[in-house]
Amino acid sequence: MTGACIHTPDNPLCNDSDPCTIDTCDPLSGCVFTPKNCNDGVACTLDSCDPMTGACIHTADNGLCNDSDPCTIDTCNPLSGCVFTPKNCDDADPCTEDSCEPITGECIHTGICEGEGEPPLEGEGEPPVEGEGEPPIEGEGEPPVEGEGEPPVEGEGEPPVEGEGEPPAGLEVTAGQTYFLIPEGNSVSFEIFVSGAQGTLSFQWYRHTPDKALTIIPDATDAVYTIAEVALEDAGEYQCEVYDDILAETAWSPMFTLAVGSGVPVAGLAGLAAALALTGLGSALAMRRRRQ
Repeated sequence: MTGACIHTPDNPLCNDSDPCTIDTCDPLSGCVFTPKNCNDGVACTLDSCDPMTGACIHTADNGLCNDSDPCTIDTCNPLSGCVFTPKNCDDADPCTEDSCEPITGECIHTGICEGEGEPPLEGEGEPPVEGEGEPPIEGEGEPPVEGEGEPPVEGEGEPPVEGEGEPPAGLEVTAGQTYFLIPEGNSVSFEIFVSGAQGTLSFQWYRHTPDKALTIIPDATDAVYTIAEVALEDAGEYQCEVYDDILAETAWSPMFTLAVGSGVPVAGLAGLAAALALTGLGSALAMRRRRQ
């Protein structure tokens, strides 16, 4: 009731059609268009206003998060800010200690298992010693099956060319007569000859059983083995093993065969034995093998 003028601000009268401004009316100066405050207080976000909707936009920028540590992965979380995650250098190997090189940021995997990175033990990774781990050579420690793996007997088949097919020089065992037909009750001697020896020789005579097994003959340890009185059960095959302690080499004699006559006149047996002796005389078989 005073008659004074009243100037009431009406904000809707101030509309610049920009959703990113806050439009107000100042009763003294008029319309004021204040930019909308979209600051979220997070240092690594780029804050802006959508000019179509007026909504605030907070775009995460990883480049704003840099702690200068090459061993961290720097990212921006739009809600909490910068996150510095340690670099994962785990190689899933239980025998390594994993770390990050602080200057270059490269992963380092240091071996921690016993023996890793150490020089190999003597012999480890080296080629095997000759013969080590291999199956034994046929006949090692035992005479081979007659005729198996042996060089051909001189005169068998065609005569060999001189030097062809002969065993290499070394310990050799030969014999003269190797087949004997002896009357029961008489004596017989098997004799061997050794060449190429360098050390002390040791001898051991064996008897072959019908199944080709070996039976050691006690006290038969000379180059000559004698049966004083031949019996029917003495018939069979005999062989001698020779060892040279300098060459560390074992060689076997040719096979000796003893047939025992019973109920045949001595003169007849003697004649037959002489014929067989002439047939077998001069046949020499040498077998040699280096002991592993």
